[in-house]
Amino acid sequence: MKISYKQNAVLFYLFIIKFLFIFVAEFGYSKVSQLGDSHRYLESTITFGSSLLYSSTALMEFSGAIVKYLQPPLYHLPAMILSFIGVAVSFNALKKRSVFNNKWLLYLFILLNVMPSYLIWTSIHSKEAVAVLFMSYFAVIIINMIDKRDEISKISFLFFCYLLLIFKPQYFVAIISVVVYLYLLIKFRLNAYLSILLFLCMFTVQFMLLVSVSEYIDLVTLNMYSHFDPENAKSTRENIYFVNEGDFFRGMLYGMFISFWGPTINETIARPVWAVFFLESLVIMLVFSFLYLGQIYRLLSYKFNFIAFGVLFFSLFWLLLVHYPFGIFNPGSAIRYRQNFYPFLVPLLIFMYHWVTKPPNVDGEIK
Repeated sequence: MKISYKQNAVLFYLFIIKFLFIFVAEFGYSKVSQLGDSHRYLESTITFGSSLLYSSTALMEFSGAIVKYLQPPLYHLPAMILSFIGVAVSFNALKKRSVFNNKWLLYLFILLNVMPSYLIWTSIHSKEAVAVLFMSYFAVIIINMIDKRDEISKISFLFFCYLLLIFKPQYFVAIISVVVYLYLLIKFRLNAYLSILLFLCMFTVQFMLLVSVSEYIDLVTLNMYSHFDPENAKSTRENIYFVNEGDFFRGMLYGMFISFWGPTINETIARPVWAVFFLESLVIMLVFSFLYLGQIYRLLSYKFNFIAFGVLFFSLFWLLLVHYPFGIFNPGSAIRYRQNFYPFLVPLLIFMYHWVTKPPNVDGEIK
């Protein structure tokens, strides 16, 4: 009963913290840095048009024109509530599967949900706040495919797919890869070795398709730097990343890492204001690494769970890959855009750690 009480209280305290960060963002952070496009959205006028059906920017401007009448800082409240619903959906999905019976996983969930940059960007009127809602939903969809407890509403699924394609279409390949991988495993009840074959076939085909559009990737990435303002944005890095054709692939591994991490040690020393976010990234990486140790433990025990490996690989690889061009030039952009898929990774990694260390009776595990 005591554990249950603590678990139920978590959401209440997380809501209070997110609510307080509305004030931190509006009256604190905005004085030293810009809150992205948030204030531009909130200064918009109500405009009807077909773009509301397919443009995330138009939707944010339209909703901003409505909520601005709540006055600062409460005009951020509706978006904050949307993001909190995403957190609650993830929390309840994990709680229902007894994940938090391990109190350390509960503590890690709380820790990962009170990271400063995450609270700032998802507690204001921003696309990141909306992303928490639909990315948390997709994390729960994947968890439910592995450990089926609930019926998936087709209407809800289509609605959140619609939001995904409007707000973050680049994440679609990661989501669909995991869903297709799990669907084929479950549908045909593939054994461990066929699971490995399926994984290798899927990744080979996907990577070949990626290479086949390398000319288009070069066309996009070689023009990415023009969207940054190195003269006014002092944290913008020199463009040494996308200079020649093929640079996207040559610097892919380092780029994926640093785009997720944000400020480097040298940048933090040069601008001490980055210290909080550098330490935040360090904590996140340490926790994520710890959660992945369950995979290593199973591997060393000759009980490597290839279902979990495939799910995490497709998720991490494709999300980090599409994030890489957006975060490589500016640590602030890296941190901000990271919040769009961060709420997808947190519940998924926590659940996978729980599931791998205490796996259910599901095919696809090498024993």
